Amino acid sequence: MGQLIGCDDWEASDARFDLVLLNGSKQQALHAQQVLARKAGAIDGLWRGEPGARQIPLERLVIERSVSNNTTASGGNTSLMRL
Repeated sequence: MGQLIGCDDWEASDARFDLVLLNGSKQQALHAQQVLARKAGAIDGLWRGEPGARQIPLERLVIERSVSNNTTASGGNTSLMRL
């Protein structure tokens, strides 16, 4: 089960997060995009709502991971994968 953790200084080079939720102006969003573009590693998402907006799309807080098992090595017979 995941958890939601805030970040004290999201602009710090060592800050780790997956998404920036911003209730701010278009100018503030532009600044946030510039900060995110300078960060190393994976591209982090940015969601912008109008200042004072209280509705946040909760689906943006979900990180989806997929797992795939390649059964080709067992000739497509998945029961052989358990041996």
